[in-house]
Amino acid sequence: AASRVRRMALQMASQHLPSEELGPLRHVFLGLDLGNEGVIHVRDLRKTLCGQNAPVGLDELLSAMEALGEGVGISYSEFLAAATQAVSDDAALAVFRRLDVRGAGAVDAGDLQVAFGLPSGG
Repeated sequence: AASRVRRMALQMASQHLPSEELGPLRHVFLGLDLGNEGVIHVRDLRKTLCGQNAPVGLDELLSAMEALGEGVGISYSEFLAAATQAVSDDAALAVFRRLDVRGAGAVDAGDLQVAFGLPSGG
C-alpha cells in the first residue's frame, strides 16, 4: 500500500513540473521508446544502454527488471513519476497542498483517502 501511495504522489508531483522541465524529459522518453508504442520496454533500455561502456551489472539489472515486468513497459506517466523523485520544492509544496484536503497543514489517512478517491476505512 505504501508503494502505491508513493507512486501516486510522484505522479501528482510530475503534474506540477514546469513545462521547461517536461520538454527534455519527453525527449528522453521518446528516445527510449524505440517501438513508438508509448511505453519503454526493457528490450528498448537494453538496446539503448548496453554496449561497450555499459556500467557493470547493468545487464543483470535489466534481466531482473524483465523478469519482474513480464513484458509490460514503463508508460510516460510512470516515467515522469520516476524522473520527479528529485522534485523541486515548488512541486513538492503543490502536491502537499493537494493532499492536505482539510487545509490543516498536515496530511492524515482521511486526506489521502479523499485525495486518491479511496473508500473510507469505516
